[in-house]
This record gives sequence, C-alpha cells and structure tokens, in this order.
Amino acid sequence: MNRDFSGVTHYTQVDVQPGGINIQHVEHLHQADILEALGIELEVKKKGASRQESDETLLTKLSLCFKDEDTTKRFLASIREMDDTEIVRLAKKYSDSGLCTDASKALWKLLSEADLYKAGYPNWNKQMNQR
Repeated sequence: MNRDFSGVTHYTQVDVQPGGINIQHVEHLHQADILEALGIELEVKKKGASRQESDETLLTKLSLCFKDEDTTKRFLASIREMDDTEIVRLAKKYSDSGLCTDASKALWKLLSEADLYKAGYPNWNKQMNQR
C-alpha cells in the first residue's frame, strides 16, 4: 500500500448506525493507516483539495443568481474576506443595480452551504429588505 499522503491535514470517518452517528477524527497519518488496514474507509482532506473544483461548482450554481459569469466571479472573489453584513450589503448593491437577478433565499442558501455566509436566512432577508 504505497500512497502519497503529502498535504493531508486530517481524516474523518462517519458511521451511521441504528444507535446513532459515530464521527471519528484522526489527526495522525499512522492512525489513519491503521484504520484503513482494518477496513475502515476514510475521507482524505488535502490542503486546497478540490478548492478549484468546489469554486467551479459554486460558480455554476451562483451564476443562476447573477447577470453573467464575470459578475458572478467578481462577486465571489469580493466576498471571500467579508463578514456577513458586508456580504449582504454587496448582494443588495448588486441586486439594486440589476447585476444580481435573484438575491432571495436561493442566493443565501448557496452562500450558506459554501460556508461563506454564516448567519441564518431571517438575518439575510431582514437586511435585504431594508431601504
């Protein structure tokens, strides 16, 4: 079993059983090798793993809420370092100027699922509807 584990940051194993859910987080490579040898499947997380893939997927989903792909890319790049209030403010600005065609719950859900917007929908909705 010769695998490249360079860049591995952690392993997470989740077992769903009738009695509940068991989540095990493994910090060290040798522990992960032991678990794998025992036949326990592991989800390997690498630094920056699939960031590009997830960004492309997110861009595709977000593009449904924006005027065009360039606008979507610009919005996504802008919000990476923003807090929730700034994100809503920018989304509202895009919406008011016609660049964001759907700033409703759909946009909130996409940003929330991508862990870019942390607050709940009521907060989003309240701020989006303020004049």
